[in-house]
Amino acid sequence: MMFKKKSQLKKIMTSNLADELIATVIIINAVSIFLATSSYMSEHYGWLLEKIDHYALIFFSIELLIRLYIERIKFFKSGWCLFDTFIVLISIPPQMGYLTTLRALRILRLVRLIRFFPKMQFLIVSMKDAIPGIVSVSFFLMLFFSIFSILAFHLFKGVNEEYFLSISHTLMSMFQLMINDGWAEIVRPLQKTMPYANLFFISYIVVMKFMLLNLFFGLIINSIQHSARAENRKNMKILTTNIEVATELEAKIEVTLEHKVDVLMHEIQTLKSLISNFDKSHKDSH
Repeated sequence: MMFKKKSQLKKIMTSNLADELIATVIIINAVSIFLATSSYMSEHYGWLLEKIDHYALIFFSIELLIRLYIERIKFFKSGWCLFDTFIVLISIPPQMGYLTTLRALRILRLVRLIRFFPKMQFLIVSMKDAIPGIVSVSFFLMLFFSIFSILAFHLFKGVNEEYFLSISHTLMSMFQLMINDGWAEIVRPLQKTMPYANLFFISYIVVMKFMLLNLFFGLIINSIQHSARAENRKNMKILTTNIEVATELEAKIEVTLEHKVDVLMHEIQTLKSLISNFDKSHKDSH
């Protein structure tokens, strides 16, 4: 009886209707959180927004308990289940002190919508596969960024102290240059007194942006393409298997039909012979 009940619950929780209901509650709750940031909405409809958030929390808590009951140990092996549990737990503390800021992370419930969009899941998997390469490139990125920043600090600290006063100022200035911000304010004043500054900063931009940053994004694109090819091979394999199964089934159906036709023809011939013999014997009797 318990196994049957669990099976029915699992069927309900994995149905399209359950997915649509969960997605709808997530969106409604997210909209209420966004509206709560408005002073007007918070002042006039704060009670309603709080009730929506409260009932959404109850809904998600019940959903987690049902999934825990269905999946048991498998629940704790799923990254999505653990993420959902974290979001529910941070929504429980009352609004007081730093806990209020923590509760703002409830908006991360929107990330759960990824589960309902296969294409978005595909991108997440692609990013996960690219992590080893991203870590390696990030290491080189930070290494060269640190080298150029230390060199810039020692070269320009006495010339443009607004941006190279300390190593922290220098790091921020070099980061600005890496994202194409502040060239006129940072570099141009140095060109008047230090002509070699152009060579230094051009080398920095070429190495950091055109080489390492492009390599960083290239790894992500390559990972997405690799995942896409793997997905296509998987779909092609499934399609080929389905075609083979359909062909075998069609062949079996043809053989079965031919056999049934042969049996039917044999029965018809037998029936004709019986009728012929019956007519012959009837004539002989007369």
